[in-house]
Amino acid sequence: MQDFSIYIDSKITIWERCKWSIRANNEEEAREKAMELYNSIEGNSDEAYALSSYMGQNYLDDTAEPMSIEENGGQSTIEVLVNGIEIFTNAEKQQI
Repeated sequence: MQDFSIYIDSKITIWERCKWSIRANNEEEAREKAMELYNSIEGNSDEAYALSSYMGQNYLDDTAEPMSIEENGGQSTIEVLVNGIEIFTNAEKQQI
């Protein structure tokens, strides 16, 4: 008998939480700075991670949800592989 590696890959959506540390005199000022930060980095996460106030990120596990084929532009969201070779995708719902 031989050993085979079987993988089932699933595409999901998940919330990512990024943290920055800022100094402010009160909560109102902190809220203003939070929105300034958001507006300055919107659409450019590389720039956000480069800021000296950036403290890291984590994924919120409880928010993971399967992605549908429609949400993925008609592309598969589940793939089955044996020894690294794709044998099935849910986009076509057939074995390859």
